[in-house]
Amino acid sequence: MAGNLKRPQAPVFINNRQHDEPLPQDTSAVACQKRCQRTDEEQNYLTLNRKVDAIMTELRQLRELIMQQQQDVTEEQATSVEQMQTEEELSAFCLKLNQERPFRKSMIAFSVRLCSGTVGQSIRRMMRAFGTNMLWSKFSLKGRKGKKVFQDLHIMSLIKRACLQTFKAAKMPEIEGEVAEFLKHAPNKRGGPKKLRTDEPTAEDDDETQIGQSPPLFHSDSEDLGV
Repeated sequence: MAGNLKRPQAPVFINNRQHDEPLPQDTSAVACQKRCQRTDEEQNYLTLNRKVDAIMTELRQLRELIMQQQQDVTEEQATSVEQMQTEEELSAFCLKLNQERPFRKSMIAFSVRLCSGTVGQSIRRMMRAFGTNMLWSKFSLKGRKGKKVFQDLHIMSLIKRACLQTFKAAKMPEIEGEVAEFLKHAPNKRGGPKKLRTDEPTAEDDDETQIGQSPPLFHSDSEDLGV
């Protein structure tokens, strides 16, 4: 029986030090070294971050420069746009405008360069730059008199965008009205189906600029530009 008795355990003494009692400051050289080490690591971290930020800024600037150069090349290529003569060419052009963003941006920039003077003058330049009077004779703005609808084509959106970007006070009815007038008179213009002579330009043909060239910045109010 005596062998089954358990020996009493030694009492456990609990540290009654108050939790809010401040601990003695470790002023040893080891603690000072640790603090200095943390300071150096923080400084290195900040320095590394600044270097990374500088590299990222340089990369963004390089990317913007490359994109600008690509855009300039595309715009230069756009200045050699040939006049469309068939509906098939027009359909392919509109499809490319809708699907290819770089091409659309280059065409907007090209169209804006043709805009000066008045909204009507700018629209006539753009219409002549992109197509022949024979082609435009097949269209009217809303498809009246058996003609095809022009206002639903993507090239119409291109013309609107160029005009609104150039003429801040331009209104949509004004732009649509000028396009409608151009299409209305296209059959009677040089190269149109109702124009018998096609060899000599006249004042009414509105040839104050050549296709593919930048227009003059200013026009006299008395200049007869035709429609």
